[in-house]
Amino acid sequence: MEQTGALSWADAGSTLLMLLVVLVVIILLAGLVRKLNMRMPTYNSPVKILSSVALGPKERLVIVSIGEQKLLLGVTAHQIQLLQTLPDDFKVKDTDKSASSSFAQQVITAIRRDR
Repeated sequence: MEQTGALSWADAGSTLLMLLVVLVVIILLAGLVRKLNMRMPTYNSPVKILSSVALGPKERLVIVSIGEQKLLLGVTAHQIQLLQTLPDDFKVKDTDKSASSSFAQQVITAIRRDR
């Protein structure tokens, strides 16, 4: 058997075929992982995020519901702090792009009501 430095068309074809097989396997495995992640069971948690508004790049005001209680939380990159326990009649409207001002108004109204 004599070996030369040049590849034959058969060698190039088999290399290309193996490359395609590896790509197909990667694509199939990615699809399988995506399907398995979407079918993970979801647990009914008593904690629900009702509304959230960004105050800065890493700061947010968040209203969460824990059972029947509603809490206003200040969330930063390093801590979460309870700012206010909201009254039972506090309602969160459906959020859209213009809802940040109404969210802020609701928070101010709720805080004033408790004082």
